Parts: sequence; C-alpha cells; structure tokens
Amino acid sequence: MKNTSNNEIGELTAILKARDFTREATINCVPVQLEQYLEKLNIRLVINKELSYTQAGRVITLPDQRIIIEVNGNDSNERQRFTVLHEMAHIVLALPSNHVSMTTTAGLYTYTKRPEEEILCDIFAAECLFPREYFKPDVNNTDPCMEAVDDLAKQYQASLTATASRYAANTDELCASVLSENGIIRYVSMSRVLREKGFWVPVGTPAPQKTQLEKRLSDQSNDIFAEVPAHYWTNHDSFAGRMLCEESIVLDMWNQALSLLWFEDDIPIQQTQRRQYDEDDELLPELDGQLPWPSRRKRK
Repeated sequence: MKNTSNNEIGELTAILKARDFTREATINCVPVQLEQYLEKLNIRLVINKELSYTQAGRVITLPDQRIIIEVNGNDSNERQRFTVLHEMAHIVLALPSNHVSMTTTAGLYTYTKRPEEEILCDIFAAECLFPREYFKPDVNNTDPCMEAVDDLAKQYQASLTATASRYAANTDELCASVLSENGIIRYVSMSRVLREKGFWVPVGTPAPQKTQLEKRLSDQSNDIFAEVPAHYWTNHDSFAGRMLCEESIVLDMWNQALSLLWFEDDIPIQQTQRRQYDEDDELLPELDGQLPWPSRRKRK
C-alpha cells in the first residue's frame, strides 16, 4: 500500500499517531487497558450480546455528540479488543468508515478487497495493542517459532495472526510472517534485518510448491515444522543453497493459513537488493479474532 491515502494519511503517519496516542493515554502495562484509551477520547464502551454474529462492532454518535463504541459480546475477548481500537482509529485519524459505521465479521477477517482506510485503522489498532516499548523487548527475548508467537498472543490478549505479523516486524532475527487466504498469499510481514538481506515473498501468488504451507493446504502433511530450501519461498540470489525454518498452520474458519519463516544462520548482504524499505514499512493483517492453536511444532 502506498504511503498516502485520503486526508494524506499513510502507513507511517498512522503508526506515529498511534504511538503518540499510546503515550497520551499513559499506557504503562500489557495487556493494554482499553479503559485508558477510552478515557482519553471520552468514549463509552458498550458490550452488546444482541448484535448479529456478522457484526463485530459499531460507532454510535448520540444527539449530544457523545460517542459510544458498541462491540459484539459474543465475540472473543481478543476480537473485541481489536474492534474497539479499530473504531478509535477512525476517530483519531479522521478517516471515513467504509463499513457504514459497523465493523463486520467479513471485514475483520478477510483480506481481499479491503478498503485502504480500513487497513490504516488496523495499523493504528495494532500499534495500540502492541506498544513498541513493551512488545519489542518481549519479542527479542524469544527465538522465532509459533510457540513464542502463541505465548505473546496470550500475553497481549491478541489474535495469533495479528501477533505473528507484529512479531516478524519487531524481531531482530531473520524472520517473516506470511498470511495466505484460499491458497493465495495475501500479506507478508518481515523483520528489518531480513528485508535488508533482500528477502521477498510475492503477494497475490499461490502457496509456493514443496513448502510446508503447500503440503498443509493439500493435506500432504500433518507436521507443522519443516526445514526447506529458501528458494522455495524466494528466488533472490542471496538465498541460493540456503535452508530456512518454516512453521505453517491452517486456520479453517476463514480459509486461511499462517506461516512463520526464519533463518538460524546469518546471511551476508548482497550489493544488489530487490527493494528498499522504511523502518516502519509493515502492516498488520486486519484479522483479529482468537483462532484455534494446533499441536506444538516438531523440530529436530
């Protein structure tokens, strides 16, 4: 996504505004307390179990201009938390809502045809949910693996998909998170050091052949973990002849799959790289609910 949008709000701006908002709300622990964000904006939160299962939440403006954020009380705690922060993002970023004042289940969980304004609000919500001051040190105290991502998801009361994306973006390891939907890669988040090595995974393409992801999607394997040649995932010359670690799980509810990729050994930087990135050039998939966790990985 480009770094400009309606009202000239882009990815980096959304991230910086979220960090300012987190400081202004005096967030000082994790999991973050939504009450501190709500008080900052003088917004009332209502948990409504009467909402349709297709409705994650909505914003209601009263005649006296007071604002209420209403979330579906039947949703998981993780999903409710993200819904609240997503709706706050529309207010803080002054971005119009493309879900007609109502966040839908499909809007939160599917990645295709996602309006730019909604993605920007997801980015804002992610930064608020995973304050960098706390999250980055927690990430760097772990080794890359789905188990670490799962533990952090529980600690921050967030979904596995959201946590994996932010994990990859914040780690100092050579690590990437890949989200696929209906067998097509929809989103890739990478650590800065891995981007500097020239690693890239093409978005909008089918799951790469012979990867653990492709095997899981085609029911060829029940194993989560595998070591595979790096060129299965990327054809950049820097990674020729190298192996990477892959853990892939299938999320049946939304026809999605989540992969975590990492290198255990360092890789020299090539003079020619495919693409240069900014420090904060990372997005969060809008997926936000609690998703089933499979059996633990199998490693050598």
